[in-house]
Amino acid sequence: MFSKITENHHLAAALFAVITAVYSGSLLLGSLAYAVVMAGFLAHYSGRLPIVVARIRSWYIARQGTPTNFKKYDIIMGYDENGRPQLENLQSLGHSFVVATTGFGKTVWYQGMLHWLIETHTPEELQIYISDAKKVSFPIWSRIPHLAAPIAVTKDETDRMIDMLLAEMERRTALFNLYSSARLCDNIQKYYEITGDKLPRIMVIFDEKTDAIESDSDTDKKLITLAKLSRSYGFNIFVGTQRPSAKSVNGELISQLVTKVAGYMPSAREYGVVTQLPKEIYSRMTPTPGRFMVYTPGRQWRFLQSRMVPDSELEKRAARVSRGHTRPRWGIPVAPRKNALAETMKLSGTMAEKMAVVQAWANTLDVKPSIQQIADRYGVSRPTAKGWKGRLK
Repeated sequence: MFSKITENHHLAAALFAVITAVYSGSLLLGSLAYAVVMAGFLAHYSGRLPIVVARIRSWYIARQGTPTNFKKYDIIMGYDENGRPQLENLQSLGHSFVVATTGFGKTVWYQGMLHWLIETHTPEELQIYISDAKKVSFPIWSRIPHLAAPIAVTKDETDRMIDMLLAEMERRTALFNLYSSARLCDNIQKYYEITGDKLPRIMVIFDEKTDAIESDSDTDKKLITLAKLSRSYGFNIFVGTQRPSAKSVNGELISQLVTKVAGYMPSAREYGVVTQLPKEIYSRMTPTPGRFMVYTPGRQWRFLQSRMVPDSELEKRAARVSRGHTRPRWGIPVAPRKNALAETMKLSGTMAEKMAVVQAWANTLDVKPSIQQIADRYGVSRPTAKGWKGRLK
């Protein structure tokens, strides 16, 4: 590295230093200018210049602060060329494909997203599942109350985690079906409007899918099923990989990952064929850590710089949020919510709409509900419950 520094480099740095000293009238600034130029040459020849530039840009972005106009379930996808945060909402984002070669910021992008979401959402609003095949990327989050299962670090644990997610999807299907015969109830927002029961959104992260799930395995097929069916139930799946080849990531799965977040990859084929980036976009990509090409539904491809949160800040936030909580364990429910089927539900709408919901619930019972059961379930007085019972078929 030092052998590549020639007299011409010293001469260029000295000339810049002299010009700076003359115009500023300060020998100290001139010396500093010489040091900065020489540091730039050294960074260039050591191959670390992109990393240095990325860290300087990250520092600049951090000075812009966090957005204040965010809505519930907004996430920071990154920052544009002017350092402005670019927000997307989980409710419209769908499932995501996150790719980048080793060392170019895929896991850092996940960490920045988690850092933001656990600060702005409660465990009742957001549940998180993580598959960490590398076993070293996410341990600091292992005790946050948002975590609905232990962090999966083996193939067997990842398979078990997917089974849990499929079971939760089936549970939500049963909840929706209670009302679908009387009201259109085909997503979590409509379910909330009918019942007043707000189901938490579920975010699922596969940091390195190709290490955690073998292509065309039973686990892979279950993941494809989950990706196909889970969006209306409030799931957001993020599938990440360093090797986005057609062999390692099933094309049927990729077709369900409508949002694309692509960092630097050494092969142009991985951009065009697997992640389906247009050539006019990926031809402008540079090997800069944290720089991503991003596509979200309804928007054009764009370049964003990821939210690089310092390790010390990640550790501090994880420790604060985790205080008083223990790691979840396999086979033990994590702070189970009260069964939504038994919760008091506040009904709205016309009398006909209310009775349609009550009738749908009554149809699931072996015998007609009592006045007290109706009063307890819907939070109404006994006289009102008596009137509703009289209308039941």
